[in-house]
Amino acid sequence: MDSGHTQRATVEGAPPDPTAVPVASADHSTTPETDTTKEVTLRTRDGLTFVFDRQSGRFTRVDVQTRAFALTTGRDLGVYLFDARGNSLLDLRSTPATRAERIGDDLIISREQRVTNVQTVEKWTAHANRIDLETIIVNTDSSTPSRAIEACLQLPLDLVNAYWYHHFEDREIITKRSEPYKTVLQRLIDIGTFGDGSFHLKTDLDINLNGLNLIGNNEFGLAISINPEQPATYYVRYDPQRLSYDACFHLGIYNEHIRFGNRVSFALSLFVPDEPAWGLRSAYAKYIAIYPQSHKGRLPRKTTMVVLEEYSYSAFPNPLEYRIGAVWGRYKAQNRRFGVDDLVYIWPHGYYDRGMRLKVQPSSAGSVQTWEADIAACFALYEDIDQGRAPFAETCTGSYPFATCTRQRERGQIYGPVFERDRGSGWRRAEAYQMTVSNGPNFLIGQFRLPAPFVASLLQDADGRWLNAMSFASMITEIPWEPGVRRCIFDGINPDPGVNVALSNEPRSAPAPTIVSNFGELNLEVVKRAHGLYGPGYLDTHPDEGTTLYHGVAVDTVGVYLRPDFNPRALRVASLPLSYDRVTGRVVALEHLTTLAFLRALRASIPSDAPIASSGAPIGGILFQEADYILEEFVKIERNGRLIDELYDETQPNKLRLINRIRMGANQRPITFSVRFERATSDRAFLEQIRRYLPLYTAKGIYVNIDRYGNDPERYFWSDPPSSQDVLRAYRQHLHAVHALNVAGWQPVPYATASEGILVERFGQDYLTFYNPDERPRTATVAINWRAIGLNAPPSRIVDFDTGTELPFRVSGDSMTIDALALDGLAARIVRIRDTKVGTVLLPLVVAP
Repeated sequence: MDSGHTQRATVEGAPPDPTAVPVASADHSTTPETDTTKEVTLRTRDGLTFVFDRQSGRFTRVDVQTRAFALTTGRDLGVYLFDARGNSLLDLRSTPATRAERIGDDLIISREQRVTNVQTVEKWTAHANRIDLETIIVNTDSSTPSRAIEACLQLPLDLVNAYWYHHFEDREIITKRSEPYKTVLQRLIDIGTFGDGSFHLKTDLDINLNGLNLIGNNEFGLAISINPEQPATYYVRYDPQRLSYDACFHLGIYNEHIRFGNRVSFALSLFVPDEPAWGLRSAYAKYIAIYPQSHKGRLPRKTTMVVLEEYSYSAFPNPLEYRIGAVWGRYKAQNRRFGVDDLVYIWPHGYYDRGMRLKVQPSSAGSVQTWEADIAACFALYEDIDQGRAPFAETCTGSYPFATCTRQRERGQIYGPVFERDRGSGWRRAEAYQMTVSNGPNFLIGQFRLPAPFVASLLQDADGRWLNAMSFASMITEIPWEPGVRRCIFDGINPDPGVNVALSNEPRSAPAPTIVSNFGELNLEVVKRAHGLYGPGYLDTHPDEGTTLYHGVAVDTVGVYLRPDFNPRALRVASLPLSYDRVTGRVVALEHLTTLAFLRALRASIPSDAPIASSGAPIGGILFQEADYILEEFVKIERNGRLIDELYDETQPNKLRLINRIRMGANQRPITFSVRFERATSDRAFLEQIRRYLPLYTAKGIYVNIDRYGNDPERYFWSDPPSSQDVLRAYRQHLHAVHALNVAGWQPVPYATASEGILVERFGQDYLTFYNPDERPRTATVAINWRAIGLNAPPSRIVDFDTGTELPFRVSGDSMTIDALALDGLAARIVRIRDTKVGTVLLPLVVAP
């Protein structure tokens, strides 16, 4: 702040308790005092200034690097509140500040709207490199126990003709159009269906795709970001009609919340990029610098790939040769360096019991067709196992196909009747035919014994009826690859409250509530067993190879709202911090700290050096730990009535959009993209497709895990590799290149440009990657700022990474230029910058007699 107060230049640790009334932070350089000056100025050291006039009770000026904005007329700058229908709850023009004072380095602004029974407390704090805003919203109406509120920070700035950035390579000039600029996903949310029908949260709820937004040009930029340690569901927009840059948070207040009671809070930061000409890349570099603990973690950064599906130690005896750092899920771990000790998978949204086999037979009678019948039958089966009643006719040991099955009884126990919906052929009774005890641990039966937390984690409505949350919950759903065999299958363990579900005895569907009290109980128990926290009994030994086996649960990206910068793939089932209160029929705040309590319990219960990972969701950042990113292309995308294969059919712009979005969340954490080369019908076709489709991911520093290849038959790469050494050699070349790039570490700003539309990335000080997105060959001119990338002097050599060939270049000042870098169509090149070497002179040693 101005008036002689010293600004803080270091990044603070944990954020203050949002339940507390804002006061001066403990590290302020002055004793908290009441300020009597007319103006309060918030100023960073890099060109961002906010001026608040205490007499008028409003902000009067904002300076953003080379731009100055006068705010003496028009809408006020500050936090506005709206209800779920969009009606105004608190408008700054009709709600003057009841308190506006400086306490230490903080500016505190309070407002109260007694008509709508809401109150806000804004705490503005200037740091050396940003201005923070923390806002508490209070429900002052004790008769309304829960409320849905949209809180919007509105910055009334004329930013027309500047750029709106969607991601690193995608921006557009802001024009005076009628539609606001956003980078969001829209989710259909309608929680009011469960209430009295009059209260509805807005449909088409906007969810921001980035944790960071930027508007700017080559001369200035203004970034809005949320604090990754205080995540929330929000969106950012620019309205060119109102000339307003807004950040809006979807919040819920529940008066009986165990921690926050009648209040809720959000936090965000405002800052300027150090180099506006580099746009969102420069802003992202600063975002990482502001919150380093969230992006880098306390563990050493991993640089290896995660593989899926079966892995054969006879076909690929040393995983390190293929840059494999972990094997995911239900796969073999040769020793404690691989497999379950490297990754812990959380957020199962469903479960099916691979260990059981059921036979069904027609039944002449049945009760009401509900999911309760299926679930009751499965739990009765589990209870019989837990009580030692041996319900299965056969118990099998050995790997699939079963090596040995021992007859336990003449006939298995009968369960049901249940209704076979898949074929619509009426009621069935199920016989407990076979249970495999060494083909991988069974989660619910045998040693696992988790009926209580499993029951608690299944979604129920207010009357205790089960909800069909995602697709089905059935005892006898047929497995496609084993005709005639049935298993217990469950879906919808605490799912996204935005997905449609159906009550067990009603055909209609409606948005699902989320039960907060049992959140994560099953998930925690699953991963603790998977990681050996309850001993080795839950990890079986392969009877043939002697390796450790672990069968992973179904994983998905539920809970990705925990980090703001999640990726499009993760948005399928992203949870929202809102849920439904079945007592009041209104919105409940599923506040993120409820989930954090689960995650912290998980972190406390596994070895300290074990990172946590999830499919596409950077959950590790919340725990200040590393997380690997796993992306799968197995879910087909339908577009214009046509199925799109992400590897073969997706457009280059969409591939780049996905890659850049993921990179904004992953930063330097390794990214694995698991794909199927389904159209590789021969070794020659396989080799050609590797050379065509992998260079983009090589240039971006992303591992491509070849999960399967071929068609009719389809083969698993890691257990049934191709015979062609050329294919393996080409694939290994990709893995080694990506590994070198990950060791160096991706950098947001490349400080290098290339002509002819060539894409450029930088990794550390050593590597630059170039990718030609065109089918035709291109020859580009490359300009590199050697000083900006961290070199003390121009390099002595630039070499091609693959061939070792030296590339000619010239130096002028801080710039060095490669005049002609040739790239084939859809090809990548990696160049390595060799720093100036210091020569060593060897002098002869003469020993005088």
